Amino acid sequence: MKRFSLLFAALLVTPFLYAEEGWLTSIEKAQEIAKKEGKDILVDFTGSDWCGWCIRLKKEVFSTPKFKSEAPKKFVLVVLDFPMRKKISKEQKAYNRKMAKKFGIRGYPTIILLDAQGRPFGRTGYRPGGPVSYLKHLDDFVAKRKERDAALAKAKSATSKEEQIRAYIQAAKAMLSVIGHYEDIVEKVFALDPQVKLDEAGELAYYLREYYQRRDRNKSKKYEALAKKNEKVGKAIALEEELEKSLKSVGKDINKAKTVVEEFLKKPNLPRFFKQQLVWIQAMITYRLERKREPSEKVLGLIEKAGKLAPETRLGKQCENILKRFRKK
Repeated sequence: MKRFSLLFAALLVTPFLYAEEGWLTSIEKAQEIAKKEGKDILVDFTGSDWCGWCIRLKKEVFSTPKFKSEAPKKFVLVVLDFPMRKKISKEQKAYNRKMAKKFGIRGYPTIILLDAQGRPFGRTGYRPGGPVSYLKHLDDFVAKRKERDAALAKAKSATSKEEQIRAYIQAAKAMLSVIGHYEDIVEKVFALDPQVKLDEAGELAYYLREYYQRRDRNKSKKYEALAKKNEKVGKAIALEEELEKSLKSVGKDINKAKTVVEEFLKKPNLPRFFKQQLVWIQAMITYRLERKREPSEKVLGLIEKAGKLAPETRLGKQCENILKRFRKK
């Protein structure tokens, strides 16, 4: 009787924990397994029966034999679904919404990578190229997580204030794709360097200003004020403001806008963040002037140049994604 009761209880629990073979529907359960097995966690926020990119990601990557055999060696897999027609329990719906809010999910598919403690270390989505390419992409995030861990250990054992600051900055920069979950580390940087004398601290403030621009205006302004304290990064922000005024003055005249950008590019010693924006605008102007449906190789070359100037920024990632889309191997 006891054995039957345990089996019956297991059958009741299973639908909430497992969506399909190999995929859980509970991050907490995934954490338990990850801690025991020394793995990380992959969470797929998906719209399984309506989102085209979600369906493609599952078909091209998650459902392939390669992914099924390799991914579980490193990750505990979790899927949190937001279907239109498919039936899921009220409890699961509520749980999925709660997790989506917690991790700031704004679109589908969104893939969040967590360590065994449940802290994010990577954020991505659909990518072309199949399972081998996608697994390599996931490995790159794991490498960043290891970089984070090594930097935090270094900060803990640092023998000088500057060494500690640099270690915290390294940890934060390794987590730029999910930097909103690392405000504790960020605050340590600016507590140790309140005048933002280190250029690396100024760059971190710049990244945070950019990260929060569409998420939290007050925080964006807070980090902009910190970034401006640094001479090098403050110069970049001042130039951005000057460029914005110059472009507004020419209105919708695309040729005059082209001239404005070209003149700014002639200025010496441009900060790389600002130069990246200039080259990006140059690429968009060129695309408009060419009047082609898809970007030409000239436009893609400018996008590639912009991306290389500061690959870690949001714009740098955007350049990378555009190139992967239009430059097929």
